[in-house]
This record gives sequence, structure tokens and C-alpha cells, in this order.
Amino acid sequence: MNYYFLGIAGAGMSALASVLASEGHTVSGSDDGVFAPISDYLDSLMVNYHLGFDPALIPEDIDVAIVGGSAKLALATNPELAEILRRGLPRHSFPEFLGRHAASRQRVVIAGSFGKSTVTALAAVLMREAGADPGYFIGAAPLDLATTGHGGADPIFLIEGDEYIVGDADRRSKFALYAPDALMITSLVHDHLNVFPTMAEYEAPFAELIAGLAPDAPLVCAHAFEPLRRLTEGRGVVWYGRDPCPGYFARDVEIGEATRFDLITPAAYAIPLETELLGAHNIENIVGAAALLIELGAIDEAAPEAADAGWTRRPSPPGSRPMRASARATRRRARRSTPSPCISPPVRWWWCSSPTPSAGATPRPWSGTTRCSPASPG
Repeated sequence: MNYYFLGIAGAGMSALASVLASEGHTVSGSDDGVFAPISDYLDSLMVNYHLGFDPALIPEDIDVAIVGGSAKLALATNPELAEILRRGLPRHSFPEFLGRHAASRQRVVIAGSFGKSTVTALAAVLMREAGADPGYFIGAAPLDLATTGHGGADPIFLIEGDEYIVGDADRRSKFALYAPDALMITSLVHDHLNVFPTMAEYEAPFAELIAGLAPDAPLVCAHAFEPLRRLTEGRGVVWYGRDPCPGYFARDVEIGEATRFDLITPAAYAIPLETELLGAHNIENIVGAAALLIELGAIDEAAPEAADAGWTRRPSPPGSRPMRASARATRRRARRSTPSPCISPPVRWWWCSSPTPSAGATPRPWSGTTRCSPASPG
């Protein structure tokens, strides 16, 4: 099909354009001022776009128009939108279209005030390193992925869920249009005061998102945030955090040029991990990504065979079987003093030959698969 993006330079718009381009669709569009790095990114996708809004430049063979939420795209002031309406073209906001487009997939939404870009990128990288081909939509540019959006061939579609409103004409949060089959919330602190003046107003769309999740659907949340503990009261939650909590957490953290720690699972497995990312927040992000993928069955906490899970064997201490997800971020970029929130870092997974439960704990057998099975894109 042929898609036209009115306002293509937005983070979400360009990510959706990436998804459609990866699936073989024709993508074109326009925007009023496209600057680096997004101009370079769109050029790398071979997307045909023009600057300014000229109705004469809209291709004649458009099937669907995707319209951004910026005020400059309002009908009263934008001649291209007027032309789209004159032609009677089907038109959608990008969140509306993304939710429909991924409807046949297992939609895994990663939301939160912060951390959602990093965790979505981490999850996508680790699944790909394990041999899977998930779909993903990320509102930032990861170092370890060539694009911010990808259709994928496996059932899982990872979606960064933004709580900000769709636009002036549609005051719903973007993630309200994604109908998740699994949900992760990385954080919950008051943000976007221009549209959510009070904390209660900010919490409301998160509460609705949680309430709309099926009772047996996976829900993974950061334990450190009181609002999340309150909003999820009465339903099953998989918790995670940097500090000890009733779920997944980090233990024996050693900060250095490469930070090392043990990932403790609800089954009390202790899995040594290593990362070159800086900051305690990134330890929590890695724990969260691991928790999400283990709960989805996309990776196995019980030391899968390397050939089955796509891990790479590396030299290790006697008695252990180390495996590493060989993410492609360079050491120089991963060690920057102020890491970008959209970095998806190299993370080394050191699986013991027999994962070791903590003292006095009873291991919980894991029944999930080590990778996703193939399926046609949605």
C-alpha cells in the first residue's frame, strides 16, 4: 500500500513510517522543517518527503494518510490536510493506525514516565540476539538497532507507549489506542503538566490502561513507585526494581567501567549480568527488560542451551557457562558520560551451568519457550 505522512518528522510518525517501510509499503510525506538527525534518518530509509505543505506535491496514488498531532497540521491552516479531505482519503493519527496495524500481533506495551524508550530498545535487541524477529516501535533512536520501527515476523510486537495526548482534537493518551496483551510500566511520576495539571489527572490514563488489561495478561511494574503499587492493588503484578523487592531485582552491584550485578528472579535464581551503561537507573532498566522477556517466555531464566536461545559462548570461570547477548553498541558510545535515554546497551548474561537458587528458596520451574515462533506480520 501507499502511505502518506503529514508531519513525518515527528519521533512517533517516523517510527511508524519505519515499520511500514520494513514491511515493503511505499512511504512518503511532508513536514515544515526537517533537521538532523531526523533528516538523515529519513534519508537512510529512502523515504521521499518534501519540506513545507504543498497540496500539489501529494502523490496521486495514496491509499491512506497518517496525520500528525501538531497544531501546524490543523485543518484551518494546513492546505495539505484540506487536500486529503477533498480527496476523501482514509486518514488516521499515528497511534490509532499503529494500534490497528498491530491488532493481530501480541502487543506488548512498555509505558512509564521515563525509561520506556530504553527498555523497549533493550527488549528488542535481546530478542533479536536470541534469534527472534519481533516487531517494535520506539520513539527514540537506539544505537543497537538500525531503525526506530520494524514490522518483524514473530508474534510479539513491542510498542513504546506514550502517555501524552494524541492531539488537540483527541485528548486521549496515545497508549490508550494500543490495547495491550501485555503491559510494562517503568515509572510513574508527575509529568506533562501542560495537559495533566495534577497528579490525579496524570495517573488517570495509567489507571485506565491497567484496568483495560485482561486479568490474566502479564503486567510488569517497577516496585519503587508508590502510585504503581496503589493503582495495581487487587490484581496480579510481576514486580521488579534495582533494590530488593517481591519480584526481580539486582543484588551485589559492582559499579565500574563495566558494572556487574546478579539478577535475582522470583524463583530465586541468581544470574550474573554485566553492562557498560552508566547509572543506577540503567541497572533498573536492564532488570525490567529481563523481567519482561522472561515473563513473556522470550528468554529462559533456567539457562537455555546456547544453540536454542541464540546466545554466544564466552570464556568463563570454572563451573559456569557464560553466554552473552552481543549487542552492537560500540564501547566508546556506550560509555558516554551522559547516556542518552534511548541507548540500548551491550549487556552480558552470565548463565551458571545450573542457575543457583538463593539459600532457603524453592526454584519455580519455568515453562516458557526460549524464543518466539515464526508468524506472518500483522
